Amino acid sequence: MWASRSRTSSPSLFIKPRLLLRHAHSTARSTLLIPPPRLLCSGFSCRRAVATVAAMDGAKADAGQSPPEHVAGNWYSVPELRLRDHYFTVPLDYSLDRRIFPKISVFAREVVAVSSMLQMKSAEDLANYLKHFRADNIVNDAEFIRKYLVPDAGTWTVLGQSYGGFCAVTYLSFAPEGLKQVLLTGGIPPVGSGCTADAVYRACFEPIIHQNEKYYKRFPQDIEIVHEVVNHLAESERGGFEKWLAFDTNPLYALLHESIYCQGASSRWSAHRIMAEDGGRFDAIQAAKVGRPVLFTGEMIFPWMFEEIHALRHFKDAAHLLAKKKDWPPLYDIASLNNNKVPVAAAVYYEDMFVNFKLAMETASQIAGIRLWITNEYMHSGLRDGGGQVFDHLTGMLNGKKPLF
Repeated sequence: MWASRSRTSSPSLFIKPRLLLRHAHSTARSTLLIPPPRLLCSGFSCRRAVATVAAMDGAKADAGQSPPEHVAGNWYSVPELRLRDHYFTVPLDYSLDRRIFPKISVFAREVVAVSSMLQMKSAEDLANYLKHFRADNIVNDAEFIRKYLVPDAGTWTVLGQSYGGFCAVTYLSFAPEGLKQVLLTGGIPPVGSGCTADAVYRACFEPIIHQNEKYYKRFPQDIEIVHEVVNHLAESERGGFEKWLAFDTNPLYALLHESIYCQGASSRWSAHRIMAEDGGRFDAIQAAKVGRPVLFTGEMIFPWMFEEIHALRHFKDAAHLLAKKKDWPPLYDIASLNNNKVPVAAAVYYEDMFVNFKLAMETASQIAGIRLWITNEYMHSGLRDGGGQVFDHLTGMLNGKKPLF
């Protein structure tokens, strides 16, 4: 943001280093100064300062009064931000008598990051707010938008990658009339009743161990490097690697990670419970201590993260409430899927570490008419890694450019 300094007593306009005030939300407030080169504008009037301030300065000058040292504007909003403009009257030269020598005006814009979640009054309010952010309401949003964007409120084609695929299967379950075609990439969910998170993690731990083994076989030197990282973190009071995580901008990922599997049952910190059944193979500190490879856990979320990761601490109590919540509404309708009429094509990755192949195939057998492309050429991120190849393959399957068998 720019801060301009204007001098009205001469034809020249001095613009000193420009200023940005950025305030972090809640407890921490910081000021960031961005000083570009000093500029001098002469021979014309730069009038970007707010007119009300200029008028006020003129009126007070006529009355023989000094302009106010600080004028604050009204708050206004843009997505995720609250902003307010400030105008300051400051000495041109701070080494001289401020009562006599010329003064200039400085403009600054205050920017406050706003998190709707941090504005909740209690953990209960936050949990009740977050329960509306699952696939069922994402589909409701999509249907609301479709009727405005598609001419004559016609059908549209949706592409679902990973959790987007889960949402697309919910779409097939409850609003198939809005769909022309569906493309799924690494995103066929388990659709059983209750909370399927336990089944997901029981099925995923062995593939995750297998991918760890493949990684260390390819990069054996990393065994010792990871040991050093783990030992550093174990000995340090405050980690030091949090900035590599995205929880400060995407806490929803952690808060709803297991709730996306729940229908009429609670998750009860599923990954944490299921990993405890594994005999300590994922205990990083113990692995580093005895010299065996430290196993990474993929994208799993654990309750201790809400105590140790700064960006998540505000949401600890709400996270526990969500883990205990039992009355989750249904996300899938098996009967509707069995009678599906919407063309569906899915890329199923044989070695997908996050969406288990066996569970995906069980669900695929419930979706009438689905066409599957099963491959080990790509992992979970094949849609991104393969350029346009995955997308082209799936559209070709639905548009008659690929053989049926």
